[in-house]
Amino acid sequence: MNKNFFIALFVIISLLYVFNINSYVLDKVTNISNNIKSKYIDTIVNSSNFISKYFNQATIINELLEENKELKQYKILYETTVTELENISHLFNWSIVNEPSLKLTKVISYKQPTDFTQVWIDYNLQDENKIVGLILDQYAAGIALKSDNKTLALLNGNEKANYGVLIGDEKATGITHEINKDGNILIKYIPLWQNFKVGDIVTTSGMDGIFLEGLLVGEIVSITEGINTYEAYMKPYASPTKERFLYVCDIVKSTSE
Repeated sequence: MNKNFFIALFVIISLLYVFNINSYVLDKVTNISNNIKSKYIDTIVNSSNFISKYFNQATIINELLEENKELKQYKILYETTVTELENISHLFNWSIVNEPSLKLTKVISYKQPTDFTQVWIDYNLQDENKIVGLILDQYAAGIALKSDNKTLALLNGNEKANYGVLIGDEKATGITHEINKDGNILIKYIPLWQNFKVGDIVTTSGMDGIFLEGLLVGEIVSITEGINTYEAYMKPYASPTKERFLYVCDIVKSTSE
């Protein structure tokens, strides 16, 4: 009886041992298999990302090469055009307008306490007959000239702050004048045959040598048809009457030999 009991107990213990060993081995094999699968998946994903990145870079490089070709063509066209213009200017002895000199200037004081559109500025204007432009926050703000051995700024809205402008896509021409009670600036001498409308953007014309062409001035708010010309009111972008600093746009002209 005791002998059979011990034999049965031995068999049970042996079986438990064997099953535990198999479970341990199975766990180890499973872990190794999972690690191999994980590394395989990581390798596939990394390879896929590398290939995708390579083709994306190749596409970008090709696009940049095409853009570079176009830029070279534009550069050649630009240089050719500049050369032709220089030759024409030389042939007809035309004046060449150089890049403007932009200098920050300080507002010193009002010329008259009752007129905020006339101020003295700290800018040494050498030429007594020259008119320079004034800029505030990338917008045309008025003009400046020599007066009593000092530099007088006539800000937008002054009746003598006159400079040429272009209106709208069709570039109707006009000249700025005084301001009305609503704060809008009058534009005069607009030819009747030129087309423009309310809402059109007004920019500097550059034809008077005060500004270069294309500087923003304002937006048309009303139009009146006269006998020979249109007159229009423009809402200006710049409000320079209370500013302490302005930029002076001094354009230097040189004549080709």
